[in-house]
Amino acid sequence: NIHYLGSSMEFTWSDADDPKYFHVIDTETRELEMVRNPITLYTKIFYDDEENNYKEYEFYYRSSIELAKSYRKLKQFNNAKIIYDEVLSLLEKFNYLEAPISQTKTDIAEFYFEQGKIEEAKPFIDASIKWVMESGFLDQKIKTLKIAYKIDSAAHNYESALIYYQKYSIMLSLAKDKDIILQEAKINYKKELTLEQEKSHSSQLIKDTEIAKQASQLKSRKKTTTILTVGLSILGALMLFLMY
Repeated sequence: NIHYLGSSMEFTWSDADDPKYFHVIDTETRELEMVRNPITLYTKIFYDDEENNYKEYEFYYRSSIELAKSYRKLKQFNNAKIIYDEVLSLLEKFNYLEAPISQTKTDIAEFYFEQGKIEEAKPFIDASIKWVMESGFLDQKIKTLKIAYKIDSAAHNYESALIYYQKYSIMLSLAKDKDIILQEAKINYKKELTLEQEKSHSSQLIKDTEIAKQASQLKSRKKTTTILTVGLSILGALMLFLMY
């Protein structure tokens, strides 16, 4: 028997939205297990600004999230919950980008954790952490892992809490290393910029000096020419006087 497996990864746009799999074969039972490849290269996003006002969505999302955070600070948890529910419902209804959806779920998990509602927090952090770890920025990963660690610790899921804490520590270390690298890059850039400015200033100074030198030489030549012209005029006048 020949079993065609197909490609295990995406190569062209025709592979978009087409799940890819690795395969593991059990050499004893000859059973084949399909393992989904989580890495995708091509994603189709449908944009229609005639049907949807995206600016309004983004403004609504950002302003609503800030409003929910303000309610949390004021301990007005019922109002915060209403806002979070509305935002998440809107994002999922319009099949919005995964980034704000996952970020909102992380915020909701943190919101429930602040109130000691661990059971309510758990589903939201579980729903957001997979996407964040695969596609999120470093700061998002640090925040989400920290919240996941706290929630699992409070739920007495110490094994998973330890795993999250270890990953959190690694990400935090990476962030510090990244900051150090950025600082060093900024310092080196400033040094290079200062060096370039000094070179440019020196070149300009040499150029200005050369221009001044040429101007001085030109002025001197004009002065010499003037003296010679006056001298010849006087000599010509004397010769005419002697002749007559």
